Amino acid sequence: MALRALELDYARRTRRTPWLGIVILLAGAAVAAAAAAEYSRLTSDLRSAERRSADLERRLERKPERARTNAKDAQVVATQVAYANDVLRQLATPWDSMFHEVEAAHDERVALLSIEPDPQKSVVRISGEARSLDDVLEYVKRLSQSPFLTDVYLQNHQVQTLAPDQPTRFALMAGWRPGK
Repeated sequence: MALRALELDYARRTRRTPWLGIVILLAGAAVAAAAAAEYSRLTSDLRSAERRSADLERRLERKPERARTNAKDAQVVATQVAYANDVLRQLATPWDSMFHEVEAAHDERVALLSIEPDPQKSVVRISGEARSLDDVLEYVKRLSQSPFLTDVYLQNHQVQTLAPDQPTRFALMAGWRPGK
């Protein structure tokens, strides 16, 4: 009876399924679908408010004696239009491009804790932890090379001396190019 030779390959790497990437992709798709539905609804509301505003202006021109009550209505409509424009600006935030660039610069030595965009200022604040300050600076450098993000800079950092591995917690700011 002949024995079969064993093949042992201790250096072989197993390919892991990128579950985090798949989960982020699915979450992003769900958020994009919800944002598109909300954008459509708000666009419709905005058009309706603009029609009411135009109608009120025509009424004011025809009937000056009712100007006081119509002015209140016009003020309400103007407030609604301003709110709708603010929501549209938030929905127009280029989420896909932003998440793509942040994900492209990802490194296993850096763990992101939050991504906080400010659509009015076209900036995003990213906070996280890294193994060392050098890892943080390398991450900032990779983000700076993005064609989408601009003015990437380290806002603050702090070594967590009470933690076992003493990671560096950081916050950085970046702008984004509109229309990308």
